[in-house]
Amino acid sequence: MRMGFLDLRRLRYFAAITRLGSLSAAARELNIAQPALTHHVAEIERDLGAPVLVRHQSGVRPTRLGELLARHAAEVLERVAQAERALIAEARRDSPFETLHLAIIPSLASALTPALIKGFARAMPGLDLHLIEARSGFGDRLIESGKADIAIQLVNPEEMEGEALIWETLFWITPRADFPQSVPVALETVLKTRMILPSPGNPLRRCLQAEADARGLTLEVAREVDGPDPRRQAVLAGLGTTVFGAHSVAADLLGPQLVAHPIVDPVLTRPIVMTARKDFDAGLAARIRATLVEVLAATPQVSAPK
Repeated sequence: MRMGFLDLRRLRYFAAITRLGSLSAAARELNIAQPALTHHVAEIERDLGAPVLVRHQSGVRPTRLGELLARHAAEVLERVAQAERALIAEARRDSPFETLHLAIIPSLASALTPALIKGFARAMPGLDLHLIEARSGFGDRLIESGKADIAIQLVNPEEMEGEALIWETLFWITPRADFPQSVPVALETVLKTRMILPSPGNPLRRCLQAEADARGLTLEVAREVDGPDPRRQAVLAGLGTTVFGAHSVAADLLGPQLVAHPIVDPVLTRPIVMTARKDFDAGLAARIRATLVEVLAATPQVSAPK
């Protein structure tokens, strides 16, 4: 048995697999190819000389040895996260500059980076803004690890704590060749098309699924594609239609070959929220929140906090 076959990367991989119970789900979350993830598990099993996962019809589960590995992985990763938080906090105390590490979801990062930089330069000129692109859910992890101070994310309304920064209207995105003009379209009509949507668990996917369920409609997902730009490319290729938020539409990220249609009956909105480190200064957090609301509200088709 070879020593030194475990490293932090493999521990993170295995922790994600056992938490999600699926190699494919873990690969999506970790943003790596599933064959690479399978290879690392096989290498662990080869070095241990025993299986750590049992495959079944709906996913995987750890063996008794795998459960022990998962417990050790959780302990090691938590100790590493504690060390990172302590070191980052100490480094920030010694830093002569005040830097805000702001995690932001990809769709808003693409649409709002210039506006955020200008907005913070105007409202808080002494603050050095460091933007970190992170999918919804990852922002919380960056905060927990001390790598981000504030996160701007999408959440499901039933999971929202406190007040949203803004409520963003949703639009149906189609090829211009199929629908040359932007017109309001009923949700029922949207759901009858070949939808290209993110994986289950994504706030947009869950929003549309909840609306469909509430009206006795069926959400048919032709293809699962994570990330706004890959979904845009899939629609451009004629593979189906998708849904974007108002900020992506207003920032003209679609290009001339795609058309955004307001979804009506009902009008769909989703909350954009801000999360801060538990030890973050409350007064500074309030000023940051006010700046974020100002930047986000400058986009048409968004509404004030409900």
